Amino acid sequence: MAKNQADLVRTIIENVGGKDNVISLTHCMTRLRFVLKDDHLANKKALTDLDEVMTVVQAGGQYQVVVGEKLVVPLYDLAMSQLQLASGDKEEPVAKESTGIVSKVMDSISGVLSPILMVLAAAGLVKGLMSFFSSLGWIDTDSGLYMILYALGDGFFITSQSY
Repeated sequence: MAKNQADLVRTIIENVGGKDNVISLTHCMTRLRFVLKDDHLANKKALTDLDEVMTVVQAGGQYQVVVGEKLVVPLYDLAMSQLQLASGDKEEPVAKESTGIVSKVMDSISGVLSPILMVLAAAGLVKGLMSFFSSLGWIDTDSGLYMILYALGDGFFITSQSY
């Protein structure tokens, strides 16, 4: 299998424009994230035709090859040795595109909200279902179940109260 992975990495590197086209390489849970000198040298069709490659995404100045969480680390290690990049290049590279103030503000907001997004979604779902069920008459607004759901839905938003 190691030979197949080495061939796969060699093919991926060839189809992102070759070793000389790669500025840096990082990875996340499922993607090899290349920063390329020239995105036009990359062959997206050839990459997506590979069985092991799920898709290719161009975002944030990166050329991202999605290979899945089982393959990403072994392929990253092989690619780093084939590209002869220092492992210090592992930190997130600066995007080639200039980002405006609106983009920076949106990145800041999403960075703050992403850790609590699931809790916000759950609280919103509870509140929506409560409203839906009570409007259909399935639960009474004076019932204990409604009060528990109300507390559950609002519990995230209540930080402190003075009585």
